[in-house]
Amino acid sequence: MELRYFENRIEFGFKGVTFFEYKPIIYRYRLMGLEKKWNYTKSLSVMYSTLPPGKYTFILQARANTQSWSRGQQAFTFTIRPPFWRTWWFFFALMFTIGLLIYLFFRYRILTYNRDITRELLRQLLKRLKRKTNHVIFRE
Repeated sequence: MELRYFENRIEFGFKGVTFFEYKPIIYRYRLMGLEKKWNYTKSLSVMYSTLPPGKYTFILQARANTQSWSRGQQAFTFTIRPPFWRTWWFFFALMFTIGLLIYLFFRYRILTYNRDITRELLRQLLKRLKRKTNHVIFRE
């Protein structure tokens, strides 16, 4: 199951049944990808609020007083996708756009500077040609 980034509040409900004499059922659970240790409860639900994006597996085990933990294991796997602004393609698109804007800015500035220099050179050339001189002086 895939969930969107804002669907990150998860509640698991469960119920165990035993046919032996009445003994309370003890549950242990953990959310792989978030927790490393088992949590123990007698409650019939578990809630996780504000889970970060990632892949998770909720593992639940139940036992009565004398049973082993491994007999009644259930697992549920789900993924919470990150928001689009935290994905690799958005990051690269943003870097490409910023790089393109910097390139275009400097390209525009260089073209404007070159156009000003060319205009000044032509102005000096025309100024010299109108005087009917044989030389042109270029200054940098």
